[in-house]
Amino acid sequence: MASPTRSLRRIAPLFLLLLAACGSAQNRPEVVGTYPGNLEILSGTLAAIRVDYNEPVTVLNPSAVIVVADGLQIPITSFQLAGEPNSVYVIPLPQTAFRPGALHNVRILEGLAINRDEHYSFDEATFAFVLGDSPPIATGAPQAVRIFDRNTFVLQDTIPTPNPGTDVVVGVQSTQSDAGRRYWVQRSDPGTGTDSFAYFDTGDATMTDVPLTKSGMASTLVSDASAIAIGRVGAFLYVAFREEPEQHVRLAKIDIAAGAEVDSLVLSPTVGVDTKPTGLTLSLNRDEIVVACQEGAAGRLVFVDTETFTEIDRDFVAAGTQGAPLPHPPGDVREFVDRYIVTAFDGSGMVSAQQVILPTYVTVETPSLTMGTGGASMATLDRALSVQSVTGYTGGEALVARSIFTSFSTAIPLIVSDDVGGMSTNTTTVIAAARFPTIDRFLLVHDGGILTRWLWNTIQLFQEDLDDMTDGIQAVDGGASWADIVTIGTDAGQFPP
Repeated sequence: MASPTRSLRRIAPLFLLLLAACGSAQNRPEVVGTYPGNLEILSGTLAAIRVDYNEPVTVLNPSAVIVVADGLQIPITSFQLAGEPNSVYVIPLPQTAFRPGALHNVRILEGLAINRDEHYSFDEATFAFVLGDSPPIATGAPQAVRIFDRNTFVLQDTIPTPNPGTDVVVGVQSTQSDAGRRYWVQRSDPGTGTDSFAYFDTGDATMTDVPLTKSGMASTLVSDASAIAIGRVGAFLYVAFREEPEQHVRLAKIDIAAGAEVDSLVLSPTVGVDTKPTGLTLSLNRDEIVVACQEGAAGRLVFVDTETFTEIDRDFVAAGTQGAPLPHPPGDVREFVDRYIVTAFDGSGMVSAQQVILPTYVTVETPSLTMGTGGASMATLDRALSVQSVTGYTGGEALVARSIFTSFSTAIPLIVSDDVGGMSTNTTTVIAAARFPTIDRFLLVHDGGILTRWLWNTIQLFQEDLDDMTDGIQAVDGGASWADIVTIGTDAGQFPP
């Protein structure tokens, strides 16, 4: 029997050979740059991080990047774009965000990517950056976009739509670059001689039309709900309309840098007088566009691949390419880890939802006992809570919340205090609602321009007091400039150049 010492002597040469084969002598990819750069201070918020390698790589572990801000780890995913083999993009998972005003510490782990020899990096890379403040609040109103201070709710600017007539701004998204912030505007009905989509930059007095594909010279693109979202690295934007007189749903793909349409697609929902888009979001990994569409007395959740810009079949019973069937006409849609939650108009007089469960795409109905109809659909950053605003509420039940701990099946009403100066304003409707882009704070606009703000602290969703001088939880009267708001926009942040 060999002694331990002799056994070690025999093993040592073999160990050294293995170490040489697996060590730094191999060709291994190295991180040579990042965006933002190390210790860079950005003026605004951020949509994506870019990691640049010294050679072509393939993502091995899309979760192998650790981003920590304010002591909290931000859940992320990673991917590559066609034509950029040396780069990997890192984005927060949907309903999460990089945090404004915070220092972000980033660790790029060795296993993020491998080269053509299937080798990963020998060492991890680290860097840090600081973000600026959140942007102002952009809102859609009749014939205009109105921009308000995020903290005081004071009107800062009003940008009219081109050739304003009877149209309403139903959707607003903003993007940021080194050149500044750009606002993208979806209009309800452009009228004669203008288009249904436009943009303007900070400081512009007017909007610029973005011509969109139509079926014929007499065709128009119309919408009565926001159906707009930014792609995962800010290269493209997607917006859906109802096309008339064709009575189908058309999805446009917009090149953000060029400010121009690059593709257009007619979606599969059956042609009809009720056919229209009611909401739009992106899938969890942001590789699919998800469009909620009304189809007669029911609906569809339509999925489009972002790379090929073709529709994906998600009805495993009906022939042809179809969206996932919904039992009721839909409203807004939001994505969660293993499902989509869609507002349902089921005729019950209650605030209802319909859940499309992954990966089967089977729909589960989720009623409530709250009187009214569902409005904006929102989610907390941790995706633990689904929140619906209520149109036509009674007893102050302005919000309905559903928790991940009950599989989003139990609907809990939340009572609003609409007091201003200690006196009730007797509100009955939430006319617009949205979560702030990068924090778990929700803004509700009630009839008459009354504003309330809500905060999720990972345990409960509660209303904040907006008047320190008056006893009790107080709202704010935003005045006439808030009273006819129909939508609150979101900001995508800055994308890598």
